[in-house]
Amino acid sequence: MNALAQLTEDISLETPSLKSVILAGMTVNPSIVQRCQEVLGTSTLENFYGMTEGVFISTGPMADLTTAVLNDIVAIGKPISGAQVRVCDAKNGSTVPVGVEGVLHFSGATLVKGYMNCESDEFYNSENRTWFVTGDQAFMGNDKQLYIVGRHKDIIVRGGKNLSPSRIEDLLSQNPHFFALEPQVVAGEDDIAGEVPIVVTRVPTTDDMEDMMQKSICKNLGVHYTPRAWISLDSLGLDGFPRTSSGKIQMAKLKGLVANYMKAKEPAHTSHLSSTIVAIWSQLLGIQSSRLDTSAPVTQAADSILMLSARAKIKRQTGLGISLTEWLAIPTIAEQIETLERVGTRVHGNTEELTKSQGEIRSGPPRMEDMVHIGDDETAFHITKEIVEKILEKQEFSWEDVKDVFPCTDFIHILGRTRTPRSAITPPVSDILQEMRAALEKTLLVHPIMLSYLITDNELLDKELGLYVTMRHSTKILEKCILNFDSVDTLEQLRTLAMDYPFEDHAMLPGPLFRCLVVFVRETNSAAVISNSRCHIIPIILAF
Repeated sequence: MNALAQLTEDISLETPSLKSVILAGMTVNPSIVQRCQEVLGTSTLENFYGMTEGVFISTGPMADLTTAVLNDIVAIGKPISGAQVRVCDAKNGSTVPVGVEGVLHFSGATLVKGYMNCESDEFYNSENRTWFVTGDQAFMGNDKQLYIVGRHKDIIVRGGKNLSPSRIEDLLSQNPHFFALEPQVVAGEDDIAGEVPIVVTRVPTTDDMEDMMQKSICKNLGVHYTPRAWISLDSLGLDGFPRTSSGKIQMAKLKGLVANYMKAKEPAHTSHLSSTIVAIWSQLLGIQSSRLDTSAPVTQAADSILMLSARAKIKRQTGLGISLTEWLAIPTIAEQIETLERVGTRVHGNTEELTKSQGEIRSGPPRMEDMVHIGDDETAFHITKEIVEKILEKQEFSWEDVKDVFPCTDFIHILGRTRTPRSAITPPVSDILQEMRAALEKTLLVHPIMLSYLITDNELLDKELGLYVTMRHSTKILEKCILNFDSVDTLEQLRTLAMDYPFEDHAMLPGPLFRCLVVFVRETNSAAVISNSRCHIIPIILAF
């Protein structure tokens, strides 16, 4: 939602056909609800709580989801028909009264019976039903709605992805250099990601130690596991970890102390733009400013969530910003600084416009070093090329027509292998068909992912790897993606055409992932566009 809000900052988004929006994947706060209503203008919102094990709880569509807010917590609603829930004491498993926090238990026909080849105490039988201990802290309101207040399990939800703190702790504990640290990982708050890992250590760390640990975590667990900060007990004013009478570390108390510390450590705004940007990136990456390599590719240390967080923080502190698409295309922090300095010059009276080259960066197709999933593996390069050529030759394209090849997210990969959802959008358009086509061609030039294919191959590629293959801007690919269609008499006929899209093969895998019809509407004497796109690129379509 935050990413969508950033995309629509500079445009007016009209959604007359949008009836309802479902929020799911992580805890929802009132500000998210408000932004959703402001950005999308939907008539109803639904908050959905679910788990892979078959837990389903929902508020159902509500005209005003803010009415289901208690103590600044948005309700998750009630269990689906036929299901039951309990809020239980974490120690003895007995149910607790209304308004009292406990661990949420679920039972219903959708629930699995257990984990395959694995015994788990999370499943138990009671009253001839199978119950599942969700591990989430919740309470029942007087309105009979359920409210999630936190996780009993130690899980960090970063951008909708579950991270295990113990994986970070276990990795660090394997290195003798870090034994004395006794690291404990807690969830820190972030406006964009929701939560991020923060490491608390028994003794202070050195810059070299932090650098070594960051690299180890990034290499072994991935960029998304990179800690936001390294905080010693001394920095928190503690002599030791807060513990219960039985000696167990009080993670909730530690998390609260860390939250207060991080709020006090927000990078201060300086008169120098470059210093402010470096300070923000240093905080987000959990490293000292002096050790930040601003000339290195930012994707080596940051994923899309961190990029969004950096953009939002920089804009909040400096008042300067560019479109999200432009921001994600800037390769280094140094170039981000240069770009925003030019924006600042323009904002403060210099009429010189920022120029953006639309030329090709390289003259030929991608090389081995241009594809991030390849590394130095020449065999993987030839396999990738072979797979891409095999798919593209069916549509009379070759490797020379390819602009770039890069991995998609795991969610998009799974969705691309198992489902074929499509979307049709009818945005307002200009008066002349040729002008509309020219505008579309320019849009596709700026957003090359719209001229792309999505390729998977369980035999030759990693079964968990999906590849975007973007095509070079050419008449050949444009003719496949933009089709001049017959005229219609009325807007109602245009809407009918959008709902009953005449080409079933458009936007089906492997691609192209974007197709559209340019239609003349006699009633308004204007042109219209009906776009038929894979869900993988809908956020980019909304941007124009």
